[in-house]
Amino acid sequence: MHGTLTPNVSRSNPTDAPKPTHVEPAPIPKNRPLPVIKPMPKPLTRPPRVYHIQWGDSLWAISNKFHVSIQELEELNHLTSTTIYAGQTLLIPQTYVVKPHDTLNTIARQFKVSLVALWHENRLLTDKLQPGQTLVIPYTGQAVASYQAPAAPLASPTSPSLPYSREDFRLLAHLVHAEAGNQPFIGQVAVAAVVLNRLKTPGFPKTIPQVIEEPGQFESVSNGTIWSPANSIAYLAVSAALKGWDPTHGALFYYNPSLPYDNWMNSLPITAVIGDQVFCR
Repeated sequence: MHGTLTPNVSRSNPTDAPKPTHVEPAPIPKNRPLPVIKPMPKPLTRPPRVYHIQWGDSLWAISNKFHVSIQELEELNHLTSTTIYAGQTLLIPQTYVVKPHDTLNTIARQFKVSLVALWHENRLLTDKLQPGQTLVIPYTGQAVASYQAPAAPLASPTSPSLPYSREDFRLLAHLVHAEAGNQPFIGQVAVAAVVLNRLKTPGFPKTIPQVIEEPGQFESVSNGTIWSPANSIAYLAVSAALKGWDPTHGALFYYNPSLPYDNWMNSLPITAVIGDQVFCR
């Protein structure tokens, strides 16, 4: 399996169309005040702003006003509905406008966030930044009770419980570099995610070396290019996948339609299309 990835989004990404929003005055039970903002346990270098919802507001309008996506508003505030109430508050993600000569590394160091978190938060397809581009700075503090958060907040990606060794990490980085080393970062994460998804699926080997070295599965193993040195981006992609980022949404296979591949893959459900590659399971 191999191919060329170009910047694109998966089929599961949200569209730019506005979501239906219903705004109404918040009901005020007797002897029960509206939620208040609690102090943050540790002040951030640049904490998220707090916005007081006005009559007539919608998530769509608020996202446009502050140049953040609706999904980012939902994730930061643990929203399970697009209904918002006048008089309540929302946390607005902190953003940064890229300046000439900025890099992801310098921005990550400036705001004291991990490079992987910066990639993940902005769903970047490349490490090349353009002056004037807006990035969302990951929120690293504790969630603030500024909105009526659900009793059980949406789960965030966590490190898988599967054990792996330093050698597993190195071998997977070699595979990622050989299969997608000249591709966007998200495509490299996707290759690592396919290997990890197989570990958790019945019928596949149960260790990273066994999955990678299974005959006929990866082009780079068949032609020996897997043993080329892996660069730091490949190791970063593996780290992101091991921490739970799966841009393929559970894919077990992938192929490039413009290159030779097994026809039986055409019958598999497609989970994501990233550039020239089709991911399926």
